[in-house]
Amino acid sequence: SWADKFVGKEELVYEFNENLSFTNRYNYNYAQVQSKVFSPLAWFGPGKYANTALNADLASPLVEIAPDVFIERGASVNEERAGYTDQTFESYLNYDKSLDTNHRIKGTAGVSVFQRHGEALGGTAFNIPNNSVEYADISANLAAGGCLNNVYSWEFTERLVSAFVRAEYAYQSKYLFSAILRRDGSSKFGPNNRYGFFPTFSSAWLLSDEKFYKVKWLDYWKLRMSYGVSGNDQIPNFSYRALLNGEGVYVFDDVLTQGVAIGRPSNPDLKWETTSQLNIGMDLTFWKKLDLTTNYFIKNTKDLLFQPEVTAILGSYGPGGYPPIINAGDVSNKGVELELGYHTDPKKKLVSDINFNISRILNKVTSVPEGVDYIPGAAFSVGGDVATRFQEGYAIGYFFGYETAGVFQTQEEIDAAGVIQEVAQPGDLIFVDQDGDGKISFSDDSDKTFLGSPIPDFTWGLNLNVKFSGFDFSANIFSAIGNEIIRNYERQQPFANQLGYVIDRWVGPGTSDETPRLTTGETRNNVFSSFYVEDGSFIRLKNVQIGYTLPKKAMKKAKMESVRIYVAANNLITLTRYMGYDPDLGSSNALSAGVDFGMYPQAKSIMGGIQIAF
Repeated sequence: SWADKFVGKEELVYEFNENLSFTNRYNYNYAQVQSKVFSPLAWFGPGKYANTALNADLASPLVEIAPDVFIERGASVNEERAGYTDQTFESYLNYDKSLDTNHRIKGTAGVSVFQRHGEALGGTAFNIPNNSVEYADISANLAAGGCLNNVYSWEFTERLVSAFVRAEYAYQSKYLFSAILRRDGSSKFGPNNRYGFFPTFSSAWLLSDEKFYKVKWLDYWKLRMSYGVSGNDQIPNFSYRALLNGEGVYVFDDVLTQGVAIGRPSNPDLKWETTSQLNIGMDLTFWKKLDLTTNYFIKNTKDLLFQPEVTAILGSYGPGGYPPIINAGDVSNKGVELELGYHTDPKKKLVSDINFNISRILNKVTSVPEGVDYIPGAAFSVGGDVATRFQEGYAIGYFFGYETAGVFQTQEEIDAAGVIQEVAQPGDLIFVDQDGDGKISFSDDSDKTFLGSPIPDFTWGLNLNVKFSGFDFSANIFSAIGNEIIRNYERQQPFANQLGYVIDRWVGPGTSDETPRLTTGETRNNVFSSFYVEDGSFIRLKNVQIGYTLPKKAMKKAKMESVRIYVAANNLITLTRYMGYDPDLGSSNALSAGVDFGMYPQAKSIMGGIQIAF
């Protein structure tokens, strides 16, 4: 893929007097993006999942594009041409005036408009000649009847309109007050709830500037408090409307016809997700070297935006359909943040800067949509169960499944267990009877329980910077402690790879009480259980860099300002007991935050370079 970009900016600042000014700003970004993906016929050996050819001779498979309608796939190519335009307009007045030596006021009032427009056209061609990338173009399509598959186009326009007022007041530079009032309108919501009002208020007291303050070893002491409301509209465009999607190809009178179905139900009452947050904290400096920042916060999010399984809200949906985005409940977060920094005199030969931070968050769902007990989250693809939930009284996305208690060693142990567990065989997992009815139920939730949370008990980080005689060293460490992760990428299928732990699996009585037998036959070992839940705690050296800056005297002779040579590494070391690829998971959906789908892990990289300034 490649892109052509154009970026422009216009800014006008007019000062009426020393106190009042007007600013008008316009930003323009344009990008033309072209992409081409070529998929050749390939043969990796018998039974290989990645095979796209039928055999080693690269015979082409047939693709069913409609009931009883087949075409040769051959090599294929997908092409897309897309254009994007971003425009931002801001216009505001600034006022800044000191009334006397004690009072100072500042104010801002204005409006802003953001618009993004995009459009694209794409399609896929089959039977590219010679199985060669040289012919990878949709114009080289040799499919029967010249059929282009998945021909599509799209276009969207989104807008965000804002009006805002900000006021600040300072008395003797030690009593500080500010307020922000803003009203935002987003095209991503329907006419019923397009606009939101988001105020913010803050105050601070610089205690160390008071005349009565006499603590010499505590140089700086600031108390602060703030309360604010913010809005979230980060959802796809037109999410409040029902959309028609292409759904299958049909044949009428020997003519291929693209089907259409309702892709997503409408939700005209979709509205802003709002978050109100209270912060209380203080900033301290000891002996002009040691900084301490503390913060206690209460953060409540209402009308959470996400896309649940439709079956929990509206029932099932037809082919080509998918769940709507809804406002689905409220979440509360309470926590404490602590940051400690040590700084030496930058004029000294040895200069060091060390920062340590730690935080703890308590998360709880405070309400769910009326009429449901919970909203199901991420699916457990190994056994097909739903593994996470959004349920009142629990952490968002908590894990819900079967608790295990070891592995059956013999048939006699199964017979004497006192709990009926269907299809159990020696080597299978033992499930705990949560409701005490004498049998394990796999048809409902009566024997499922809480298995963990993706939210860490606490996180911490460490940043280190040291300079000495031209040498510099920096490092960044991040850690999460106390969270759990679901291994959601294993397959008990022929030709599927396995993790190394299966070497120690059960193969006979007494061989393992932790890892069950491997089988492709009927088993309950693949239902979601605590066997697939692991401690996700980790410590990672995120970045480390060592550099040397050549002496300035030598650089002056070479007519250069400075020369620095460095070596750097990212994700160099990770300490964890998690068996998966990467414990530092990323997710755009809160209900799958702790679910490892086996995505590509963060890469370890080592690099070096020279920085020259003239």
